[in-house]
Amino acid sequence: MSPLPTEPTTQAPGSQSPIARRFGPWAAGLLVLAFGVAFAAGSASSSTETPRPAVPVATQHLQPVTSYLTTHAFTGKLTAPRRSSLGFERGGRLESIRVSEGQFVEAGAELARINSSVLVAQLREARARVAVGRARLAELVAGPRPEELERVRERVRERRAQLDLARLTRARQDRLAREGVVSPEGHDRASTEVSASEARLAQAVSLLRLLERGTRREQVVAQRATLEGLEASLATRTVELRQTVLRAPFAGKVGLVHADPGTVVSAGSPVMTLIESKALEAWVGVPPGPARALTVGSQQVVLIEGRPVRALVRAQLPELDPATRTSTVILTLEDSAGLLPEQIVRLVLPRRLPATGYWVPLTALSHGERAVWSLLVVVSSKDEATVERRLIEVLHTDPGRALVRGDLRAGEAYVSTGVHRVVPGQRVAPRAAQ
Repeated sequence: MSPLPTEPTTQAPGSQSPIARRFGPWAAGLLVLAFGVAFAAGSASSSTETPRPAVPVATQHLQPVTSYLTTHAFTGKLTAPRRSSLGFERGGRLESIRVSEGQFVEAGAELARINSSVLVAQLREARARVAVGRARLAELVAGPRPEELERVRERVRERRAQLDLARLTRARQDRLAREGVVSPEGHDRASTEVSASEARLAQAVSLLRLLERGTRREQVVAQRATLEGLEASLATRTVELRQTVLRAPFAGKVGLVHADPGTVVSAGSPVMTLIESKALEAWVGVPPGPARALTVGSQQVVLIEGRPVRALVRAQLPELDPATRTSTVILTLEDSAGLLPEQIVRLVLPRRLPATGYWVPLTALSHGERAVWSLLVVVSSKDEATVERRLIEVLHTDPGRALVRGDLRAGEAYVSTGVHRVVPGQRVAPRAAQ
């Protein structure tokens, strides 16, 4: 657009300028006035410029450190102190299941039973044999009864009388034979009867002496050995009958039940799972270095789904896991309410690492180009203070603060909050952070 004219131009009589024709004669005057005011204001601002005021900022001073404390977490899992797959020691037909899955049982409670009718009959037979053996041993130890001794003595007297009669008969036959009255055969029969009577008498006397001396020691020993064998057989049948009942070896909760009544189970095959109800344990793999700092009985903290739980170190296995090359640390939880075996657990251990730097609040960090962090440091002169950007390296972060290093010096003041309000080179009024 061509500059507005400052001198009036020659116009034909009765004609108006283009501005006057479009906006009226008063518009041209207003436009000239506006340009004059703008020119005057520009001239005044260029001649007098006032300085910008200093921005108040909260500052802190750099304090050097040579190390920092951090935490390492090691992963493991929860496990019950005892978890057993229970089965019968002998095979048989499963007769009944006395518990249900998830049920709590006391130690010694009956869980299941297999058929035992054959074993019951065998047990009765073994008991009868033991009773007979004990009675025979008692008889041998007690010896013969008085009635039996008297009966044998009477038999001895009878055999002696028979022998006396046989001898008298033989003497009569001898006399008659010398007189020629009887034949030799009669004499021989009388002699034979004497010999037989003597033998019967000797047998009766021997039996009487044996009874009077009592039972022989060897007979008592032999009968006692026989009785021990019968009692061992009875004990075997008793144990076998006891094995037909499955009982809980410890207090706990019943897990999965693997068989139903009527199933023929073999010896040792799992019928159900029992999980001990005591406090759960955490089995955690820890590298040998940190594991050496864990002493038996020391208190630690484990995290289970973000929940901190206190635990005591119960033991540490004396060998490394061949897969992870870690030492297994066993911890007993002080409170395992609501927790289940096989849950993931994390053991949190403190660790101090060497590092030279400065702790600063996260609000003091500025994120620049190419993911470079910086810190605004206050630089003071005689009459003013300005901020200067320093590039830094973040070594470690904690909640609310960061450990940094870079072109920094101990004791320097830096902007701790509100770094978005100032830029490098800007005048600031430092004040200590609350």
